[in-house]
Amino acid sequence: MDRDLSAAVEGYRRRIRAQAEVTQRLEELVRGLEAGPAAEGGEQAEPALRRARADLERSEADLRALKREYASFRLREAMGPDAAWTEAAIFDDAIMALTSGRLTRREARGPRDGPIGFDGFRTMLLADLPLGQLVENEAAERRSGALFDPLEEQTSSKNILRRWTARLESDPYVANILRCAREAAARFGEHLGRFTLVFDSVRLSYELRQKKVDHLAFVFLGRQPAIQAANYWENVERACPKEAAALLEHFHGLDSAREELKRLRDELNMELRAFMGCFFPRCLTYAMGQSKARQLALGLRSFSPRRLCRYVLEQVERTDFLLPRGGNLEIEVPRIPPELAPFRKAKAYLAYKRRDRRAAEEDASTMEDATG
Repeated sequence: MDRDLSAAVEGYRRRIRAQAEVTQRLEELVRGLEAGPAAEGGEQAEPALRRARADLERSEADLRALKREYASFRLREAMGPDAAWTEAAIFDDAIMALTSGRLTRREARGPRDGPIGFDGFRTMLLADLPLGQLVENEAAERRSGALFDPLEEQTSSKNILRRWTARLESDPYVANILRCAREAAARFGEHLGRFTLVFDSVRLSYELRQKKVDHLAFVFLGRQPAIQAANYWENVERACPKEAAALLEHFHGLDSAREELKRLRDELNMELRAFMGCFFPRCLTYAMGQSKARQLALGLRSFSPRRLCRYVLEQVERTDFLLPRGGNLEIEVPRIPPELAPFRKAKAYLAYKRRDRRAAEEDASTMEDATG
């Protein structure tokens, strides 16, 4: 911190300390009047108590205003909060004020409105995020006149946005989604392993019991002819009912875990897009309110704020924030092996899914009746 900045900080702290002392003296005066003459019902004490209370309210308002001014000063200088001299609520109110402007007039959702907490918003805002590369990318795309594939994920701008949102990894909502995704991925792997084991066991057990296979066909593996054996599920189900039921259970487990991963991925992507749609216009508004030297340090030179904002918001809507190798926020939906995927269309499995869905709906209805 340079000398002028240090002097300004000390000046604010001195003024806050002096105003806090005035407020404290007035609080003591009000308490003394309330406990003394006013408590005894003296009429002459009432005007004095009213004046003291009015003076205290004005002093408290002056103290809050001074703290807001100090918080705004620190934000403009990118210094972060000073918890010993300004309360967190006052600092956050200053953030809201300094990030509001023309670019945020039509925002669909504010920083405090979504499941991602305000702590994440504050952390990202104060992280000195480099805006200059986005300015350069917008200008380069505009100058080139080329049509960029909106579905291309590995672009400079999208990678920048992914690195920014990776800072939200510790947010409680985001962390919970990632934890649930890890648990679902573990369930998928567990059921896939068990399905494979039971599948091999069923095949051997059926062929040994029946001493036959249901269908043989010639196939070519490259140029090498081979015989492919096939057993029909209905026959396997009759001959090995216990193993067939286990196969249905494990396949349903891995299929359900995969669907859960897709749901979690879609939900978190949607929330990250909504968060970034709110964050970037406010981040840019905040940066433009800082000194010219600070703006140059962030790479903000020769650009149109509205055009840059429009460009980044378009990128946000097209960005998959959860790509593997895209940062700390990563949810991969595994594929069901192609040799097992047709099992999803088997009549026995579709019937199993319907029964499971009905059972889940009945359980939910029973719980509603019990709580209602």
